[in-house]
Amino acid sequence: LVSGAGSFTVIPAGAGRTELQWRETLVFPAWMGGPLRDAVGSRVLELVWRRNLRRFRTACETGTARSAAMSSGSANPSASEAL
Repeated sequence: LVSGAGSFTVIPAGAGRTELQWRETLVFPAWMGGPLRDAVGSRVLELVWRRNLRRFRTACETGTARSAAMSSGSANPSASEAL
């Protein structure tokens, strides 16, 4: 329904810390309001992504992301360690 492009960039932030940047451009179809809806829809999705990224950060910092991935049995251990 909504198209666009996005990227995540990981940047060293010193002393064992990493900054994760997210950038996204969305395009809404005309039947959804097209350009008029872009600003509203983008803002809603920004709020959703911010919440998701805060949860991801907490999971990474507390180690629960790795624990959950490892206990599911479906994760690649080397990928989990990257968290």
